[in-house]
Amino acid sequence: MKFLSEEWFEKHQAKIKEELTPGKACTAMTELYLDCPDGTDKWIYYRIENGLLAEIKMGVGKDTLPEATFGGSGKYTSYVMSAKGELDPVKSITQGHFKFDGKLMKALPMLGIYNKVNAAKVFPENEY
Repeated sequence: MKFLSEEWFEKHQAKIKEELTPGKACTAMTELYLDCPDGTDKWIYYRIENGLLAEIKMGVGKDTLPEATFGGSGKYTSYVMSAKGELDPVKSITQGHFKFDGKLMKALPMLGIYNKVNAAKVFPENEY
């Protein structure tokens, strides 16, 4: 199953819904994957309400990236390393692998949710 394919996206969405639990967290976040193998830039938008996934979308092109409370952007290869557990997604911001957009103080309380979202990207059958 190709990473960031429609098949992968459907499984990713289902896994997030299984992993998240009700709570007070409400936010919208984006991830922008630059220089994907097919030559495009792809994004994923997540909207969390009361700790649960309320909306998820995937698209192509920086110009169609939805507005969000915060987001990150980086090369496809960096996201792959993060998904495989080879790169810490938080430390990688300070190391220059990812660019963070938004207010850090609003994003920090969402770290637990982001970690669950990130873990929901990994499937044994992933092809990168």
